[in-house]
Amino acid sequence: MKETTVDRKLKSIVEALLFSSEKPLAPSDIRACLPNETISTISQALKELQDEYNSMGRSFTIKE
Repeated sequence: MKETTVDRKLKSIVEALLFSSEKPLAPSDIRACLPNETISTISQALKELQDEYNSMGRSFTIKE
């Protein structure tokens, strides 16, 4: 069974929040900006972004 993927638009928004923030953001911080999303969905978006960055060999990563 294929793992559920998060909407590309949501991942783009989460990515923008991460890059524009002056401090590290927890899923709960991101949820404060996106009240219609669940922590679970935000965590999945973060995981997918992390996987994408790793597969592209980016010089940065997402950490918990």
